[in-house]
Amino acid sequence: MSVLLSLRHGPAVALAAVHAAVAQRNVSRLDVVVLDVGCTESTYRALIREYEDDPRVRLLDTARVPNGWSRSAHRAQQLAVGARGRILFFADPAAPLGPYAAAAGASLLRRQKLDLLVLDAGGSRRTGRFAFAADTDAYWRIGGHRAAARDPHPLALLRAMRRVHASTGFADGRRVIPAATRAHAEELPPEPREQTLHVRDHGEATFGTLSTTARRLIAALRANGADLAGMGDAASQRADAPGESTMYGQLDENTMYGEVDENTMLEGLSREID
Repeated sequence: MSVLLSLRHGPAVALAAVHAAVAQRNVSRLDVVVLDVGCTESTYRALIREYEDDPRVRLLDTARVPNGWSRSAHRAQQLAVGARGRILFFADPAAPLGPYAAAAGASLLRRQKLDLLVLDAGGSRRTGRFAFAADTDAYWRIGGHRAAARDPHPLALLRAMRRVHASTGFADGRRVIPAATRAHAEELPPEPREQTLHVRDHGEATFGTLSTTARRLIAALRANGADLAGMGDAASQRADAPGESTMYGQLDENTMYGEVDENTMLEGLSREID
């Protein structure tokens, strides 16, 4: 499994997010990919000091945002290209994961044969409301975040998956992404105005294997070509009747997922997707 984080935060928030990602339990072959999208020099030095020799953590530098892409979609696409896991877990640095978040999300994703699972941790979007677990093959079949490139909404990937009638679900993630560890709004930096950020040389240890990166790029290019074109035509014809997402109860480290119930927060999320 790959836990994916894009960082532009101060040292305290950034280190807490990466530490929580590395501390995931019941996950074999953990792969933590961190994308530097404008970290301060003090944050960069702190990350190198703490994780330079940790083989589970790789620090990547961002590229310029292409025309026609939202910042969030482009960041997620870069993280996915660099990932090695068969499950992609997109996390928000403002909401550090509890120790069983990745395992709980993966368990529900696999047991229910989902392509994408959204974990709703409640609260505001700015302080990290959503996390996503995606099957890697299903993610690249639609071209990754390219299928949602122009959509800046936090649930853009879920919308894209539903347009092609992929199997999706969302669950109450408040037990596995605890509110007590969240960053405060005043600790979160504003978005940078410039699209082109300072590029650092992170060294050879920050790059994934060439074969892995090439495979993901080829998959994305293929999906963006004939395969995705055909899928896009079919999806546009079904735009008025998008796929539905299954709603689950609370995730925790014991049951991994709860029973379907009438949960007010999840009902609100269901309305927010559309």
